Amino acid sequence: MQETKQDKTSYQFILIGDTHYDTDPEIYHRDYNEPDQRLNHIQRGEFARNAEMWSTRAPKLIKAASKQANEKTAFVMQIGDLIQGDCGNPEVHKKMLLDTLKYFRKDFNSLPFLSVTGNHDVRGTNAKKTYENTMIPYLSKELKKELKSLNFYFKHGPDLYLVLNFMDADISVMKEAFAKHANARYKFVFIHAPVLPADDGNCRWFLFGHQEKQRHEVLDLFLKNDVIVFAGHTHTLEFTEYVSAKGRISQLIANSVWLKDDLKIPEILCTNPDEYGQYQETKYHNPDGIQLLNEYKKFISRYYLANAAGYFTIDISDNGVNAFFFGGDAIKTTQTFKIR
Repeated sequence: MQETKQDKTSYQFILIGDTHYDTDPEIYHRDYNEPDQRLNHIQRGEFARNAEMWSTRAPKLIKAASKQANEKTAFVMQIGDLIQGDCGNPEVHKKMLLDTLKYFRKDFNSLPFLSVTGNHDVRGTNAKKTYENTMIPYLSKELKKELKSLNFYFKHGPDLYLVLNFMDADISVMKEAFAKHANARYKFVFIHAPVLPADDGNCRWFLFGHQEKQRHEVLDLFLKNDVIVFAGHTHTLEFTEYVSAKGRISQLIANSVWLKDDLKIPEILCTNPDEYGQYQETKYHNPDGIQLLNEYKKFISRYYLANAAGYFTIDISDNGVNAFFFGGDAIKTTQTFKIR
């Protein structure tokens, strides 16, 4: 990635949440063949939802995000579920990926455009291999660095960026990155699903959520390295900070699935750490979820949850890290989060 003297210590990047790019089902879903009728019904509903969003609001959101680019912008990061997937044919899946990357390139021009592996990005017939064969060369070109997998890291100025494949996260890459760059000013983690569990209907859908040994190992590793996490997946706007004697994790969840006009203005659900985990009890009635989030709750120092869709600019300098949220296609800041 190219750097200049101006952007090494004070710069920004543009953060885009889940986008689920899609259009007329006849273009990408002709060969869709899900045999489970319940899933088939749900997923065809998603095709229609996303096609409508991409014919109306999504292009306006992406265009607005592109207008935030300036001489201090280092790159654009999309946090996974770039596409809907579900093509039923690996060649069509590849076309969907390439068409989507071309679409984003049209708005962001020569600015490096990066994307994290999301579950939809690898969903479908032979989709995982197709995604790897398409995106590893693409990301290598964008970063001007040869990548061997979808778990990788890079430096920008004094800062470390660790990019993880949520479905196949590699702890050895995490350890290597932190060991090589122990003195990095800030250590950022990009991952599709969160590191700290979200208070939603599938709260185990977070990094190593079903693997206890790895979950605790990575939690300790991230705390020790004082990481800042950027995630997606939940289709909500969320900021959570976890602080213990072992260290700190700050996590921002972004969402760009702009399904309704009124999501431009955040519908605030929670603003107090004491509210973390309340939906496991009051809405989902999930004993496992209650126990899991209670394990984290005693260390939650800041918490914010809202229904909202938009994009972010992340400003980074010696003075700290600030996230500016723009609801929908807003050009002026809707809300600011002081991350560090």
